Amino acid sequence: MLSALEEAFNNKEPIMITAWSPHFMFAKWDLKYLKVSLERSNMLQQL
Repeated sequence: MLSALEEAFNNKEPIMITAWSPHFMFAKWDLKYLKVSLERSNMLQQL
């Protein structure tokens, strides 16, 4: 997963990942959290 993240970041491509926090990748790359409503989160978990 980290190699895919690094490649996308270097190519300025969008990517969405799951990760725990704290994690060193937050210090290495300028990552942002997505704000997802509980309803949307439940829908995504069912996919």
